[in-house]
Amino acid sequence: MKKFAFFALLTLILPIISLAQTRHLSEIDGNEWRTWEKLSKVRFVTGFMLGSAYVVCKNMPLEGMYVKAGYDPWRVLELYWRDFMGVGVGTKKKEQFSREEASLLLERERRIRKEHLDKYLIIEITNTQIVDGLDLFYNDFRNRQIKLPEAVFLVKKQILGASKEEFEAITEWLRTPDRDSGKLQFKDKDGNVKYAQFP
Repeated sequence: MKKFAFFALLTLILPIISLAQTRHLSEIDGNEWRTWEKLSKVRFVTGFMLGSAYVVCKNMPLEGMYVKAGYDPWRVLELYWRDFMGVGVGTKKKEQFSREEASLLLERERRIRKEHLDKYLIIEITNTQIVDGLDLFYNDFRNRQIKLPEAVFLVKKQILGASKEEFEAITEWLRTPDRDSGKLQFKDKDGNVKYAQFP
Protein backbone atom coordinates (compact mmCIF):
# COMPACT_ATOMS: atom_id res chain seq x y z
CA MET A 1 0.00 0.00 0.00
CA LYS A 2 2.86 2.38 0.87
CA LYS A 3 4.51 1.71 -2.50
CA PHE A 4 1.24 2.37 -4.31
CA ALA A 5 0.73 5.68 -2.46
CA PHE A 6 4.30 6.72 -3.24
CA PHE A 7 3.99 5.92 -6.96
CA ALA A 8 0.57 7.60 -7.17
CA LEU A 9 2.04 10.72 -5.58
CA LEU A 10 5.05 10.59 -7.90
CA THR A 11 2.81 10.22 -10.97
CA LEU A 12 0.83 13.29 -9.99
CA ILE A 13 3.83 15.46 -9.13
CA LEU A 14 6.22 14.53 -11.99
CA PRO A 15 4.51 16.79 -14.55
CA ILE A 16 4.77 19.69 -12.10
CA ILE A 17 8.45 19.00 -11.43
CA SER A 18 9.13 19.32 -15.14
CA LEU A 19 7.21 22.62 -15.15
CA ALA A 20 9.19 23.88 -12.20
CA GLN A 21 12.46 23.16 -14.03
CA THR A 22 15.28 24.45 -11.82
CA ARG A 23 13.06 25.98 -9.12
CA HIS A 24 12.40 24.23 -5.85
CA LEU A 25 8.73 23.33 -5.46
CA SER A 26 8.43 25.35 -2.25
CA GLU A 27 9.48 28.47 -4.17
CA ILE A 28 6.63 28.35 -6.69
CA ASP A 29 4.39 31.38 -6.37
CA GLY A 30 1.35 32.89 -8.05
CA ASN A 31 3.29 34.15 -11.06
CA GLU A 32 4.19 30.62 -12.03
CA TRP A 33 0.78 29.21 -11.01
CA ARG A 34 -0.92 31.49 -13.53
CA THR A 35 1.14 30.00 -16.39
CA TRP A 36 -0.03 26.42 -15.75
CA GLU A 37 -2.82 24.64 -17.58
CA LYS A 38 -5.86 23.54 -15.57
CA LEU A 39 -4.82 19.87 -15.58
CA SER A 40 -1.37 20.72 -14.18
CA LYS A 41 -2.99 22.75 -11.42
CA VAL A 42 -5.34 19.92 -10.48
CA ARG A 43 -2.47 17.43 -10.47
CA PHE A 44 -0.33 19.65 -8.28
CA VAL A 45 -3.11 20.24 -5.74
CA THR A 46 -4.01 16.53 -5.70
CA GLY A 47 -0.38 15.64 -5.02
CA PHE A 48 -0.14 18.33 -2.36
CA MET A 49 -3.27 17.02 -0.62
CA LEU A 50 -2.05 13.42 -0.76
CA GLY A 51 1.39 14.42 0.50
CA SER A 52 -0.09 16.41 3.39
CA ALA A 53 -2.36 13.53 4.36
CA TYR A 54 0.52 11.05 4.21
CA VAL A 55 2.79 13.16 6.42
CA VAL A 56 0.03 13.93 8.93
CA CYS A 57 -1.16 10.31 9.17
CA LYS A 58 2.36 8.93 9.58
CA ASN A 59 3.08 11.40 12.40
CA MET A 60 -0.29 11.26 14.14
CA PRO A 61 -0.13 9.73 17.63
CA LEU A 62 -2.16 6.55 17.97
CA GLU A 63 -5.62 6.76 19.49
CA GLY A 64 -6.03 4.90 22.75
CA MET A 65 -2.35 4.77 23.62
CA TYR A 66 -2.99 6.59 26.84
CA VAL A 67 -5.92 7.34 29.14
CA LYS A 68 -9.16 8.04 27.29
CA ALA A 69 -11.84 7.62 29.92
CA GLY A 70 -11.85 10.14 32.74
CA TYR A 71 -9.59 12.65 31.02
CA ASP A 72 -9.84 15.81 33.10
CA PRO A 73 -8.25 18.80 31.33
CA TRP A 74 -8.17 20.88 34.53
CA ARG A 75 -6.36 18.15 36.45
CA VAL A 76 -3.88 17.85 33.59
CA LEU A 77 -3.21 21.60 33.58
CA GLU A 78 -2.71 21.54 37.33
CA LEU A 79 -0.28 18.65 37.01
CA TYR A 80 1.53 20.24 34.12
CA TRP A 81 2.02 23.68 35.62
CA ARG A 82 2.34 22.91 39.30
CA ASP A 83 3.97 19.52 39.51
CA PHE A 84 5.66 19.03 36.14
CA MET A 85 6.86 22.60 35.47
CA GLY A 86 7.19 23.65 39.12
CA VAL A 87 5.30 26.88 38.46
CA GLY A 88 3.49 28.51 41.38
CA VAL A 89 4.18 29.94 44.79
CA GLY A 90 6.10 27.56 46.99
CA THR A 91 5.98 24.69 44.52
CA LYS A 92 8.77 22.62 43.15
CA LYS A 93 8.92 20.09 40.38
CA LYS A 94 7.60 16.68 41.20
CA GLU A 95 10.19 13.91 41.15
CA GLN A 96 7.83 11.04 40.53
CA PHE A 97 4.35 10.68 39.03
CA SER A 98 1.76 8.02 39.61
CA ARG A 99 0.73 5.86 36.65
CA GLU A 100 -2.54 7.83 36.33
CA GLU A 101 -0.71 11.19 36.39
CA ALA A 102 1.81 10.02 33.80
CA SER A 103 -1.02 8.75 31.59
CA LEU A 104 -2.84 12.08 31.88
CA LEU A 105 0.29 14.02 30.92
CA LEU A 106 0.99 11.70 27.98
CA GLU A 107 -2.62 12.05 26.80
CA ARG A 108 -2.25 15.85 26.99
CA GLU A 109 0.83 15.67 24.76
CA ARG A 110 -0.98 13.37 22.32
CA ARG A 111 -3.92 15.76 22.07
CA ILE A 112 -1.68 18.80 21.56
CA ARG A 113 0.28 17.01 18.85
CA LYS A 114 -2.91 15.87 17.11
CA GLU A 115 -4.33 19.40 17.23
CA HIS A 116 -1.12 20.77 15.73
CA LEU A 117 -1.02 18.20 12.91
CA ASP A 118 -4.73 18.48 12.07
CA LYS A 119 -4.11 22.00 10.72
CA TYR A 120 -2.11 20.50 7.85
CA LEU A 121 -4.71 17.93 6.84
CA ILE A 122 -6.84 18.90 3.85
CA ILE A 123 -10.08 16.94 3.99
CA GLU A 124 -13.72 17.54 3.07
CA ILE A 125 -12.53 19.86 0.30
CA THR A 126 -12.06 18.84 -3.32
CA ASN A 127 -8.91 19.48 -5.32
CA THR A 128 -10.91 21.58 -7.80
CA GLN A 129 -12.22 23.80 -4.98
CA ILE A 130 -8.63 24.52 -4.00
CA VAL A 131 -7.66 25.15 -7.65
CA ASP A 132 -10.57 27.57 -8.14
CA GLY A 133 -9.71 29.33 -4.88
CA LEU A 134 -6.05 29.67 -5.90
CA ASP A 135 -7.05 31.07 -9.29
CA LEU A 136 -9.17 33.74 -7.57
CA PHE A 137 -6.50 34.43 -4.96
CA TYR A 138 -3.74 34.90 -7.53
CA ASN A 139 -5.92 37.11 -9.73
CA ASP A 140 -5.00 39.87 -7.27
CA PHE A 141 -1.56 41.03 -8.38
CA ARG A 142 -0.61 41.81 -4.75
CA ASN A 143 -0.81 38.09 -3.90
CA ARG A 144 1.39 36.72 -6.65
CA GLN A 145 4.59 36.69 -4.60
CA ILE A 146 2.97 34.47 -1.96
CA LYS A 147 4.33 30.93 -2.17
CA LEU A 148 1.98 28.23 -3.41
CA PRO A 149 2.07 25.96 -0.30
CA GLU A 150 1.08 28.91 1.89
CA ALA A 151 -1.66 29.94 -0.53
CA VAL A 152 -3.10 26.40 -0.49
CA PHE A 153 -3.51 26.51 3.30
CA LEU A 154 -4.96 30.02 3.15
CA VAL A 155 -7.53 28.98 0.54
CA LYS A 156 -8.34 25.89 2.65
CA LYS A 157 -8.96 28.19 5.63
CA GLN A 158 -11.25 30.39 3.54
CA ILE A 159 -13.24 27.42 2.20
CA LEU A 160 -13.71 26.10 5.74
CA GLY A 161 -15.28 29.39 6.82
CA ALA A 162 -12.60 31.77 8.05
CA SER A 163 -14.01 35.26 8.48
CA LYS A 164 -13.22 37.92 5.90
CA GLU A 165 -11.28 39.85 8.54
CA GLU A 166 -9.12 36.86 9.48
CA PHE A 167 -8.51 35.97 5.83
CA GLU A 168 -7.41 39.54 5.06
CA ALA A 169 -5.12 39.67 8.12
CA ILE A 170 -3.35 36.46 7.08
CA THR A 171 -3.11 37.61 3.46
CA GLU A 172 -1.54 40.90 4.53
CA TRP A 173 0.89 39.02 6.77
CA LEU A 174 1.88 36.68 3.91
CA ARG A 175 2.50 39.66 1.62
CA THR A 176 5.08 41.24 3.91
CA PRO A 177 8.67 40.05 3.53
CA ASP A 178 9.48 40.38 7.25
CA ARG A 179 6.33 38.51 8.37
CA ASP A 180 5.52 40.93 11.17
CA SER A 181 3.33 38.89 13.56
CA GLY A 182 1.48 42.07 14.53
CA LYS A 183 -0.28 41.88 11.18
CA LEU A 184 -2.01 38.70 12.33
CA GLN A 185 -4.07 40.75 14.79
CA PHE A 186 -7.46 41.73 13.48
CA LYS A 187 -10.84 42.98 14.64
CA ASP A 188 -13.80 40.76 13.98
CA LYS A 189 -17.15 42.10 12.78
CA ASP A 190 -18.13 42.83 16.41
CA GLY A 191 -14.96 44.83 17.02
CA ASN A 192 -13.23 42.21 19.19
CA VAL A 193 -9.45 41.97 18.73
CA LYS A 194 -8.36 38.47 17.73
CA TYR A 195 -5.21 36.76 16.54
CA ALA A 196 -5.32 34.89 13.22
CA GLN A 197 -4.13 31.29 13.25
CA PHE A 198 -2.13 30.05 10.28
CA PRO A 199 -2.16 27.53 8.78
